[in-house]
Amino acid sequence: MDESARELEGRVAIVTGSGRNIGRAIALALAAGGAAVVVNTRTNRQEADDVARDIERSGGKALACLADFADAGGGAENGGGGGFRALRRRIDILVNNAAMRDEKAFDQLTLDDWRAVMAVILEGAFHCAQACLPALKRSGNGAIVNIGGLSAHTGSKHRAHVIAAKAGVVGLTRALAHDLAADKVTVNCVSPGAHRTSARYPRAQHHQLNRTLSGRYGTPGDVVATMVRFLCGPGARYITGQTIHANGGAFLAWIGWTSERGGEPARAPMYTDLALHIGGAWLNGDGRQGEDVVNPATEKPLGRLPHAGARDLDHALEAAKKGFELWRATSAYDRAKVLRKAANLVRERAETIGRIMTQEQGKVLSEARLEVLVTADIIEWYAEEGRRAYGRIVPGRAKGTRQMVLQEPVGVVAAFTPWNFPTLTPARKIGGSLAAGCALILKASEETPGSCVELGALLCRCRPAAGRAQLGLRRARGRLRASARVRRGAQGFVHRIGAGRQALGRPRRQRHETRHHGARRPFAGRGVR
Repeated sequence: MDESARELEGRVAIVTGSGRNIGRAIALALAAGGAAVVVNTRTNRQEADDVARDIERSGGKALACLADFADAGGGAENGGGGGFRALRRRIDILVNNAAMRDEKAFDQLTLDDWRAVMAVILEGAFHCAQACLPALKRSGNGAIVNIGGLSAHTGSKHRAHVIAAKAGVVGLTRALAHDLAADKVTVNCVSPGAHRTSARYPRAQHHQLNRTLSGRYGTPGDVVATMVRFLCGPGARYITGQTIHANGGAFLAWIGWTSERGGEPARAPMYTDLALHIGGAWLNGDGRQGEDVVNPATEKPLGRLPHAGARDLDHALEAAKKGFELWRATSAYDRAKVLRKAANLVRERAETIGRIMTQEQGKVLSEARLEVLVTADIIEWYAEEGRRAYGRIVPGRAKGTRQMVLQEPVGVVAAFTPWNFPTLTPARKIGGSLAAGCALILKASEETPGSCVELGALLCRCRPAAGRAQLGLRRARGRLRASARVRRGAQGFVHRIGAGRQALGRPRRQRHETRHHGARRPFAGRGVR
């Protein structure tokens, strides 16, 4: 599509759930096509304002609308800007994108869980379509685009309520296509697959296939936003009642799930999507330099590793400082709950992480699986040890006095890990730091970053406080060690001889350092100046 075209000029669109991720990308794409866009979020006004501001900076028109369209009473208008009243004025395009990405085993699913998801995904689409219907009919070339999901067609574990709602959206699309055809309103559905999103939903873990024919995760603006813009434009007036899969071929891969080799997957699992995790968001691209991660067996690239720039590292340090204040105030018992949940998630993903480790490092699959399982045990061990940081009572010199020793978190930890144990060594850094109440900035090995990225994604699913754990990839060592925010904390090194020499050659003021260089003995230094 020609990005300079203004095929939607003079039209008004509303995109529900457009404060971030795919919804945000759709709103920006429609605005680039010339449409005036109503940006909607349910609770976060700041996100809606940010998207509207971005559109206006690009010369477009936008209105931020804080409203809950799952509310049958009329779209609770929280803070002005719209609700259903805005939909009855002038709407040419409706994009039903609002969703909930909840995961829960069916035997633990409650009726309230079921109804909450149905209200947002299916009932929200129903309410918006009904409210917009008079305006869409008056438009003469109205368009409704519903955002579905791959799992609505393939099924998935622990998502019965979400899948049922998304499948209902597909059915609603077909029904409305019949009902509104005479009014010249097209109705279609776009089905995304595994997409890289923000930290709140850091990875498409629910996709049981974990594969695409394109061999990578999508991005919010990759295809979905472009496809929605096309379906809303004049070139798609003959398309209605369709579900279009924009998932890198994942649906086709699912159709060919079995091969002639006795039910083995027809394609090896794809490599993970590499990104920096800083301040509660996954970051990639945006002009960052990078390097290829190479499969040592085939010498072919697996993915592109982004380099953290000076601005990224400063952002990580500031976020870690804020996260430390929140995390240190969390009780040891609550910290242990988060780490135990992380350990269980690692066990559930042992097969996938093990295959990624085999791809990027060359370790045989059985050993890779074992390392991932041991990684989960290490995290769980630290969870329990964190609860036993008891302190001591020391007899005083003077009569009637006692001295108390309390163990407290020291601050921000900067950790650097090697290639030979891609998840086990990071787990020691992560487990010990988080169990003690410290914030952590972790620099993974550039040879084997994928395993560590997957480990970080699972930690994000435990809903840690923003800034508690940051993941930096490549070129981070010098700036982190020089930072005043890390001086009050600790540094851990487990790396190659070259990295150790580099570390020793720089001035240090850290309170506490531990190092292990290659095959040499570990040694520790305290009060290094």
